[in-house]
Amino acid sequence: MILDIENLVASIQSEYTTADVVAARFRDLSWPDQLRLLSQASVFITTQGSSAFRWVWLRPGATVIVLGAPNAFTPNEWKNFHELDKWFPLHYIRFEKYLVDINKTGDYKAQAEEWQKGDRGQQEWWLYNSDVRVQMDRLRPLLDKALGF
Repeated sequence: MILDIENLVASIQSEYTTADVVAARFRDLSWPDQLRLLSQASVFITTQGSSAFRWVWLRPGATVIVLGAPNAFTPNEWKNFHELDKWFPLHYIRFEKYLVDINKTGDYKAQAEEWQKGDRGQQEWWLYNSDVRVQMDRLRPLLDKALGF
């Protein structure tokens, strides 16, 4: 989940005044409405996980900015999605990774305080499922690149 999404939308709208910025709760939209919205998007900002698979419906040349988990992969390092890549090759989409630093605890919220306990595998699972607070100063270069500024 994206934390403080209303503030993020307001910040993007104030800096990119010609952009049509929409915060969508996909679970509240019908499939046709989701497809319509995504097929018109030039930039799709999403968290990792189940909502991200919707990028297969983006138009060619669109950019996906994936909000990473704390200590996630390096920028633009993507592994194939096994069967998904065979059915929906994603060569027509540009990917950017918004990295989250594990040491900047104000940038994310693990969904349970238990994430700090247990072995590394358990910690990484909780961190992977963290909610992310996006910082405009770090998002701006990714948006500028995606929008051709």
